[in-house]
Amino acid sequence: SKLVLGHSLWQGKLKFGGEYVYSDYKDSYLSRAEQWIPSADSRNRQTSSSAFLQYSHSLTDNLKLTAGLRYEHVDLKYSEDDILDEETSRYYDNCFPSVNLSYSPGDVQMSLSYAEKTRRPSYSQMRNSFWYVNRFSIEGGNPKLRPYFVKDLSYIMA
Repeated sequence: SKLVLGHSLWQGKLKFGGEYVYSDYKDSYLSRAEQWIPSADSRNRQTSSSAFLQYSHSLTDNLKLTAGLRYEHVDLKYSEDDILDEETSRYYDNCFPSVNLSYSPGDVQMSLSYAEKTRRPSYSQMRNSFWYVNRFSIEGGNPKLRPYFVKDLSYIMA
């Protein structure tokens, strides 16, 4: 679920809102050749709550400033064979700022922006079972993967 509200404030626009996501991913694999490839039964339950605030203001006719802050709380519960794995289960509380300055004199548009983000592994990357790509290749995941954080500074001209 997601809710976004907006309001005019100080000759600019204030946006604020929140998101809530619940996901439950179960992966079961029964192996008939346990000596080579073990059976697997895992479950990822994740709740994610976030709130954000963003303000944009036109400084001049050609210059616009936008700044925002996003707070995220993520709670991941990982279990194998219906037993909670405390080491792999984790939670995160993070704040991610962003700022953007855009300038458009005539036919040219320029933008300078900075944002902090997180990249989380997908469920398929975190599974503990194996998947046969072909008769010579097997693909598996790693439930102990962690997210990584990105600090993005970019300049765009069009």
